[in-house]
Amino acid sequence: MEKTIEERVRHLLTLEEDWDGYGASKIERNTILKAVENIPLIKRKILEIAKFRLEQEPAINPCPDGSLDLEWRTTDYHILANIPAGSGIPDYSATIKNKKYSGTF
Repeated sequence: MEKTIEERVRHLLTLEEDWDGYGASKIERNTILKAVENIPLIKRKILEIAKFRLEQEPAINPCPDGSLDLEWRTTDYHILANIPAGSGIPDYSATIKNKKYSGTF
């Protein structure tokens, strides 16, 4: 059974410094909030550039540098958006029906 966004957020909030055993940074609450707030923006961006509507919610994966990856994947598409910790600019890369896209938002 797929986890809800709320369940994923609760899990991310439990991750402490060195959560991966290799010195990973703690995932800060502000980074998590920024990721969740950007999900609709990413969906709109993909609709705008690729004329493709994302119906499902993304996987939300922590990265060792404290950023988060939002990932949508099926046999027809793979979309990966990185939400950096702090004030960095989120970016994305996408392959939709064998056509590639990338940029910032």
